Amino acid sequence: MQLCDKNLYITYGNKTITDHNEFMQWYKNFKDETQSSNTLVSNIEVTKIKDRTAYNVTMDVLYKIKPNNGKFTESSVFQKWILVVDKGGGLSIEKCIETQKDKPISN
Repeated sequence: MQLCDKNLYITYGNKTITDHNEFMQWYKNFKDETQSSNTLVSNIEVTKIKDRTAYNVTMDVLYKIKPNNGKFTESSVFQKWILVVDKGGGLSIEKCIETQKDKPISN
């Protein structure tokens, strides 16, 4: 799966990403600041978007992240994606909107 070239819109917490370069910088910072991370995805629902070759995907996500200089934290979020079928039949992420379900828990 890849990111769309046009109409890209991703939110993670307070960060909004609208192009490939912003995503690459965000991801580089995440990798540089993180010792370990795990993701558990549940309650996935997929529906076709009427009159488009695209799908709405919703899911619950539990992140467990350990920064380089800290303790593990857990964060539960809800994500809504729009996946677009490209000309080659592959899927591209057009939108990913993440909302916090609860406050982070430090372990």
